[in-house]
Amino acid sequence: MALLFCDGFDHYTTMTDKWTTAGAWSIGAYGRFGTNGVRNGGSTDAYSPSFANSTVVIAGLAYMPVINSNDGNSRDVICFVDGVSTQVNFMLNTNYTIGAWRAGNTLLGSGTTVFRPGAGTTSRPRC
Repeated sequence: MALLFCDGFDHYTTMTDKWTTAGAWSIGAYGRFGTNGVRNGGSTDAYSPSFANSTVVIAGLAYMPVINSNDGNSRDVICFVDGVSTQVNFMLNTNYTIGAWRAGNTLLGSGTTVFRPGAGTTSRPRC
């Protein structure tokens, strides 16, 4: 196992310093402890650098949905994309749990931890 990508957002202020595409994402004092974090200011995606294909990927993140993030639609939290095709994605369900999906259309399962709006929660999805 090797660490492929790590980002705490504390050491820079411009998304494209480390991410290939930033969309409407920005870095600011959005972190769980008042430090830097990242926030999606719209419906666009942000992409990390590309990596070689792998059969197992373990990703960890701290995630804090904002109070108005649930508009009745599920939202992608993290996606694993092979070229242009989404292979696996983790979505914030309308009940604030995380669901694992294959290609965005087949639910593989949902967690039971509720990601309360305004409260940080840590998760380690594995696919």
